[in-house]
Amino acid sequence: MIIEEKEIKLNIPDGVKWEKFDKHKHYRDICSLGLKGVDFAFYYKRDLLLLEIKNYTPSLESIESTEIREREREKIKKRLIKELEIKGESKDSLAVTLASKLASSTYVLFSRQLKRPKKVTFCALLRLPDALKGYLPFIDERLRILEAKGKALLKVRIVVLGEVKAAENIIEALYKKEAQ
Repeated sequence: MIIEEKEIKLNIPDGVKWEKFDKHKHYRDICSLGLKGVDFAFYYKRDLLLLEIKNYTPSLESIESTEIREREREKIKKRLIKELEIKGESKDSLAVTLASKLASSTYVLFSRQLKRPKKVTFCALLRLPDALKGYLPFIDERLRILEAKGKALLKVRIVVLGEVKAAENIIEALYKKEAQ
């Protein structure tokens, strides 16, 4: 089955239980508070995989002017660099945005639907322009801090991914585990 978000297509095995989080019946609970959720939730017995997709390489081919297309690419790069390089706890930093989505999504899922899961994995699939892929370890390091703080509360494992295939492999591995 193919699912798509932000111009990124994921091929997931048939039979995997999942939902688009913004279609979740309790999503409006957090929206009314100005919070956002992750893109997808995948369920495996008592395991939960949350997937957030950020695409900083959108298709700009529909823009006919090469000059305008390049200007748009530069704007996207500058926005990404700004989100990555913000220091501290600013709500505009990528790490804080991802942490907020994780927290609000788990609140809704745990309080309304799930019993305490055995394992929670949060995957951030970040499609970056080639020139900025060197930022992936930096993002990963920032989220490791979040993961360490979250272990006492959620026992959450955080994974930063740069490729669609890596996300598909994680989903497939959890699915195979359930099928056994």
